[in-house]
Amino acid sequence: CWIIEVLVNTYFTIQTVILLAVYPSRTDYFKNWNNWVDLISVLPFYIQMLAKSYLNAIGGFRVLRLIRLLRILKLFRHSQGSQNMMTFLFSSLPEIVLLLLM
Repeated sequence: CWIIEVLVNTYFTIQTVILLAVYPSRTDYFKNWNNWVDLISVLPFYIQMLAKSYLNAIGGFRVLRLIRLLRILKLFRHSQGSQNMMTFLFSSLPEIVLLLLM
């Protein structure tokens, strides 16, 4: 399971770095929310590697694992049904956050 996680995160990291390198303007790169999703979804893997003992102590792994799900959000923009589901999800966000905090 750890090997798959490393391979997937390596792939997404390479994809993000290449996209950042070939993007015409870094300012335009950071204006696109999809690029922010790429960056934010890759960061937890590296944070987990660097601060493993600290995150174990405070229970921070659950939050980092949830952040990884952001990459799935990019797939939802391709179908109308998925967009409707995302609209429902965002309208229910306060309740979802409350559930996660319990």
